Amino acid sequence: MTTGRPLLTLVPEDVVIPVDRLTFLVPARRFQVEGTLLKNGYVSLATEYAMRLLRDAGELTHGELGAFLGFSDGETRTLVQELMLDGYLDAFDDRIRLASKGESAFDPVTGELSLLDIETFSERVTLDLVSFAPLDEAGSVRLPWIADLEIPNKEKAAAASKEGTQGFRSNFGEWRDRRFKSNGNSPIRLHTISGDAVPLGRSTVPLSVPIMYTPSQGDGIDPDFTFLRERGRRDARRDLIEALNGAVKRMVAPGDHANGASFAASWDGGVLVGPGRTPTVNPLSWLQFAARPEPMPLPVEIAPSVRLGGSVTSPGFLSRLSAFLDGVPGPETEGVPVIWLPATHAAWGASADLVEVSRTIKESLSPKAGIVLMPRSDDEERSKRDLQRAYGGGRDGRYAPLFDTCVVVPANLFPLSLELIVQPGSWAVALLHIPSRDGFPIPVGYATRNVEVVGAICRAISGIVVTLKEAAVAWASHHGDAASVLADLEHTLEK
Repeated sequence: MTTGRPLLTLVPEDVVIPVDRLTFLVPARRFQVEGTLLKNGYVSLATEYAMRLLRDAGELTHGELGAFLGFSDGETRTLVQELMLDGYLDAFDDRIRLASKGESAFDPVTGELSLLDIETFSERVTLDLVSFAPLDEAGSVRLPWIADLEIPNKEKAAAASKEGTQGFRSNFGEWRDRRFKSNGNSPIRLHTISGDAVPLGRSTVPLSVPIMYTPSQGDGIDPDFTFLRERGRRDARRDLIEALNGAVKRMVAPGDHANGASFAASWDGGVLVGPGRTPTVNPLSWLQFAARPEPMPLPVEIAPSVRLGGSVTSPGFLSRLSAFLDGVPGPETEGVPVIWLPATHAAWGASADLVEVSRTIKESLSPKAGIVLMPRSDDEERSKRDLQRAYGGGRDGRYAPLFDTCVVVPANLFPLSLELIVQPGSWAVALLHIPSRDGFPIPVGYATRNVEVVGAICRAISGIVVTLKEAAVAWASHHGDAASVLADLEHTLEK
């Protein structure tokens, strides 16, 4: 007997589906590290001790040398044989002494053993303040909307000199392979570190983490830390991975997804409403439908349309949307902006890729009027300043804004889990952010060019705009005053 529910075997189980791509600003610090590198030659301390002991004692038996080093008779004879073959030792009967080559291996002034090819180094390295492992500086990247990763062990981070020294020592192989472009088989070894590493300036380094859905793992969502696990020595970034994973797990959907699906049903006929007693569609089934080479079609009532899965910053979202809109004429009237009501949760837009999404929409989909961001927030000056710093031109207006206009919307007027992106008279995107098993928001939805549906979405937004006061306008790049922003927005939505 069939139940009408979609099966969870629509794609192979080993396929992974990207849901999001989050960026975290990892607290880091630069350190000045100085010391010496052993580039080749004898690296064993036992070798050095044996040579120094023989220089001071004159000559020793195999047993006396082995007793000092704590070696067995076989280990002692192997060491002696190696040094003899290289001409550093002479042996007669059972006694050993330095050969002339061995005597000349010591610097007569400093006593330094020149068996070793030692090179000094002075380097500035950047280590994260969680695992104290090397990070690649990204230059002057400005991502003001991205939150700093919380440091779980602040005492460890505060002991910067000690932990920085240990971090460099533990991860020396990774630094060496990058510095000398080796494949991990370099003979270069760390010989000494001169004192402790000197802490320099603090910074934050952006790290982007793919968030994946794997059908074989049920309805869970997992961050993909492969790029960190495979770098350097084993478990070098274990603490950092745990901190990042914890930050992802704390990102949860708003929880009003049933209301969001019902709200959207007024224009899409219930596309996002689940069957029977299920409040919404199954997000993981939807993702699998959307991931097929030919995504399963949506009801004709919203056609032409295309099924979408994942956030606006997930890999492939822009290409799917752009392909759907390719060749579609824009609004009849020039200067119609794209209006964007984001969902409200910590994961929305928390990605460096939001820059590319914004740029693509402004350059390809709305080249003249830009984007009007309508986030859920109050209209107090402090809230608007925070939005200006994150998405506008900064508090002093020196930067190019990520969004051209910002009009805040009270949280109680619209389901927090529903995200809408619309260009009036042309196209619209509706995404419902549904919690996964562990609460992480999974965006599922569609893009449509259906004139009636686009118009209904615009009317729903217009119903909110008409209630707003001028204080709701946080900034506007294309208008001189707040009143004209709201008037133009109302006029645009009524078309």
